[in-house]
Amino acid sequence: VVVKRLLPHLAHREEFTTMLMDEARISSQLKHPNIVSVLDFGQEREHLFLAMEYVPGCNLGYLGRRVGWRFPAALAAYIGSEICQALDYAHAKQDDHGRPMCIIHRDVNPPNVLIGFDGRVMLADFGIAKAAERATETVFGAIKGKIDSMSPEQLLNQIIDCRADIFAKGTLLYELLSGTHPFHRNDNEKTKAAILAGDAIPPSAHKMRVDKELDDICMRALSLRAADRFATAGDMRAALQRWLATQDPMGAPELQAFVDHVFFGDEAHQEDLDEVADSLEDSPDAINNRTLTGMPALIPGAGRSL
Repeated sequence: VVVKRLLPHLAHREEFTTMLMDEARISSQLKHPNIVSVLDFGQEREHLFLAMEYVPGCNLGYLGRRVGWRFPAALAAYIGSEICQALDYAHAKQDDHGRPMCIIHRDVNPPNVLIGFDGRVMLADFGIAKAAERATETVFGAIKGKIDSMSPEQLLNQIIDCRADIFAKGTLLYELLSGTHPFHRNDNEKTKAAILAGDAIPPSAHKMRVDKELDDICMRALSLRAADRFATAGDMRAALQRWLATQDPMGAPELQAFVDHVFFGDEAHQEDLDEVADSLEDSPDAINNRTLTGMPALIPGAGRSL
């Protein structure tokens, strides 16, 4: 398991202990293969803790940096589809009495997506999630989450719903497809201004291998007005799945092979990866024809960690 505790200098501040309790209350009710499970919540002496499912692997931000944000389009779409599946479940979650829990993650970004060595894609850290049962309330004027992936309505302190997560999911998909962030600037104020202006160009402007359908999916998720985005994460997933159906097969085994090659290939394999990544700029189908055939398979039962 992974044990999550508050930093010592925050452990006695009520707002932070309440946030941890909120996370335990919300996350313990989410049971889904694409969401990291909370197994226990308790107190050891004066220390509150969460015991969470351990996912052997790394977060998506680390994987992205490791490969220079060079993801084949089909792999990017598959990862995006799996995250949408987790969000759709959380957004639609009801309590034991059938009442909507109104869960909004509010911090969907690469560090909060775990990629398992077995090819799983899992959403983590509902620590700042908005939910009907949440004990803490956001102080007016306070912004929770990573500025880069916040929807315009979050930045303006307006009422938000699941479409705020869809906007954040759009920024993540954009980064996977293009290798760059749609709104990130060199300071927070400029980043906010770019988001509020809808200042993003299609992913294909950065990478020729992104076709129009993926461009359209990504840009719809990034719409300035919430009403112009996908109504649900399930709708966005369906759009990604339709596109994936036109490509060579892409799923957990292919992601597993990709991750295995990145972390456990030797130097010669790394050179191959660099060459294949370059070739994918011109041939998006090359991942199934070249990359995966040269990747060593995971050894069943082998224990590997970073």
